[in-house]
Amino acid sequence: MAIILSATIYAQSVTVTETFPTNEFNNSATASVSGSYTGNIAGWSLKSSAGSIIEVDDAPGGGTTKALRFVSGTGSTSNPRVDTATSSNVSLTSGSCSIVSMDFQFDWYVETGANANYEVNLQFSGDGGSSWNTVWSNTNLPSAGNWNTVTVAGGIPNTNSYWTGSDFKFRFTSRRSSGSSSREIWFDNIRVAATSGGTDIPSFSSIPVLVQGVAMQEGAVYLYQDVLSSPETLDALVKIEVDSNAHVTLLDNNSPNPGRFQPKVASDGSLGNGTETSDKGWVQFSITFIKDNSYVENSPLTDADDTYTAQSLTGLRYQHYDVDGFTNGTGYFREVGAMSSPTGVFVNTPTNITDGGNYTAGGFTWRKMLGHIGEHTGVSSDLDATFTAAFGPTAVVRFRLGFEFSKGTGSAITTPQDREYATEFTCLSYPQQSTLPVKLISFTGSYRSQATLLNWQTENELNFEKFEVERSSAGSDYKAIGMKLSTATNASRQAYQYTDDLSAATGNIFYYRLKMIDRDGQFKYSNVIMIRKESKNINGVALNPNPVVSGMATVRFTSSASNTINFRVVDMSGKTVLQQQNKVYDGNNSISLNNLDRLQPGVYLLQMANGEEVTTIKFNIAR
Repeated sequence: MAIILSATIYAQSVTVTETFPTNEFNNSATASVSGSYTGNIAGWSLKSSAGSIIEVDDAPGGGTTKALRFVSGTGSTSNPRVDTATSSNVSLTSGSCSIVSMDFQFDWYVETGANANYEVNLQFSGDGGSSWNTVWSNTNLPSAGNWNTVTVAGGIPNTNSYWTGSDFKFRFTSRRSSGSSSREIWFDNIRVAATSGGTDIPSFSSIPVLVQGVAMQEGAVYLYQDVLSSPETLDALVKIEVDSNAHVTLLDNNSPNPGRFQPKVASDGSLGNGTETSDKGWVQFSITFIKDNSYVENSPLTDADDTYTAQSLTGLRYQHYDVDGFTNGTGYFREVGAMSSPTGVFVNTPTNITDGGNYTAGGFTWRKMLGHIGEHTGVSSDLDATFTAAFGPTAVVRFRLGFEFSKGTGSAITTPQDREYATEFTCLSYPQQSTLPVKLISFTGSYRSQATLLNWQTENELNFEKFEVERSSAGSDYKAIGMKLSTATNASRQAYQYTDDLSAATGNIFYYRLKMIDRDGQFKYSNVIMIRKESKNINGVALNPNPVVSGMATVRFTSSASNTINFRVVDMSGKTVLQQQNKVYDGNNSISLNNLDRLQPGVYLLQMANGEEVTTIKFNIAR
């Protein structure tokens, strides 16, 4: 759930979970067996007393996967039976984020012994298990045959070093002091949810400014200013990269959750007409975090030559809310979310989200999550229809918002489904690095002859060892591709150059950064630069004469293939004032431009489009 209170942003994310997913322990239900167990949390310590059983086995009563089971032995007041399941040390520290509260929940189930005397406790420790505090207790078991959710009153309080360090533990204990009848209980779906608050959570509450392309169309780029204000101010670029059988109808609904990025995406046309039994569609977005006021637009016709300084962040958690849908006879319509290269994806337990697995498309690897086939009221924050994706150090988060349709025995859906998608970033921090004495003066790159040429300058390389050059095709998952040792002998300015051969590389866009490493192993990262690899079919374009003084001009260029080219003359307001189409041939070409005498004196752009690329040059009309 996310709310706005004054200027502070709040966001909740599940930080610890134990669902006992696949592994079992003592599934033969042998008494007096103790040992270690690994589920989502590694290193549980399970201990049973004489005559008692503790195991991890198939969850009863419609529960999911496995669950933790306690079965009491007989006992007496003087010799009670006490059984325990103790977690390993769990770190609850939050990096740069400010934790406001921390909730603790679990599910439990009584199989035998309803309403009977059996003492069950949940305890916390902040010193690795040396001392324990009871935070929840039950001595009168609830009715059998039902899973019950317990939310611990007060959650995990900010006391006893629970929130700091890495020595937090929790444990469940069962105590039978008398009687001989059986007691059987199960635990499952343990989760810790941290609510973070502060200026270090990205907020998309500012008014987006269209800086490239046509509003809500493929290629449109929007600038959000001041999405982050601590530890430094950052802006963000949101781009509608590509779409398939879907389109954006509203970029961002700022009500009632202004901090979220909440676009509307509609299907293209009807679904299930005629023999069509299934369909799907999506819109692909990217969000790039950049230094405050670093964005500079060069040509309004393309974002390829725009400049900015990207800021890599780590610990980013991207949450997608209200991933739902509806039934249609035996068919359905449901929302789908996909993220490019997350380090992990988390759901609440229980959940109505289905993991759709990984797939590769458009040069990226995607993790797909399928929504609940059931409608939630409004744009909900219901945890069973929410998933969270975690990312490693990255400046670019790329995701798809879309749908899947299956007709089944249902009818065709004749009106486009215009759905609102609610996404949000939670806690983040800067990549782990230290302040080094080396100072990076500049870091630039250019592309020519199938290679990227990187240049950088430094000064003050004291006790400095080397530069590692890292490259990414997606703005995340950087890999080292080369290394340059320090050549400095004093604190003076030094210049370096590195060539990256891209002749065998797939893709058109590449991101580069430098990892600057000191002799003692400390390091920091440079800014990120983007290089676009282009294989142009049209080269050497020249207009003669320029300025055009007689109303006649010829454009000369070299084409790598025979083709048809559309020539457009555009004034500086973006309006097309002349256009013509000509056949061109492999090699050198000369094309006369018609009707230039109709134009008023001034500055114009000549665009040459062959269906794959657009080449633009500037020229003047004079009298």
